[in-house]
Amino acid sequence: MKFQTDKKIVAMDAQTEASIKALAELKALVTAKEVELGVLRQFATPANPDVVRVEDQLRELKKQLAMLETKGANPEADGFPSLSEAPELGLQYIRLKRDAVTQQTVFELLTQQYEMAKIEEAKEDIAFQVIDTAIPPEEKIKPKRKLIVMLAGVVSAFAGIFLVFFLEYLENMKKREEEEKAS
Repeated sequence: MKFQTDKKIVAMDAQTEASIKALAELKALVTAKEVELGVLRQFATPANPDVVRVEDQLRELKKQLAMLETKGANPEADGFPSLSEAPELGLQYIRLKRDAVTQQTVFELLTQQYEMAKIEEAKEDIAFQVIDTAIPPEEKIKPKRKLIVMLAGVVSAFAGIFLVFFLEYLENMKKREEEEKAS
């Protein structure tokens, strides 16, 4: 707006603005695809199908952008008017507006991708993360089976001896009671 008031530009041709918007959107898409490709290259190999797909899309977008820019400079092309036909101030205005629209479109596309990435990250709900893998010990420390078997043997031997003495004591008690009843 400041540029318009300083240079006293009232309005631009509708087709010129349409060509500017088309160029800006294509440049924004190219920039967004380059960012997406850069992110993919950090995590995937060049042979990954997603990387190949994004590279193909980027190549096609660049072809379309080059074709649109050459049509804009070519007077025989009847799709969009030539940008060089506008007066010098109009060109400056168009360039500034194109940059603003490009930045806005890139911002919108990156914001959408960021939101989608946040949603995907929330879906992954990882409960734990393995920091170090487990390594089996070279020697067993616990339980000490030899000690347990030896203690069980000793305890069972003492329990057996105690049981024998206790059973003999009970037998002797019965004999005494029988002798007392008989006498």
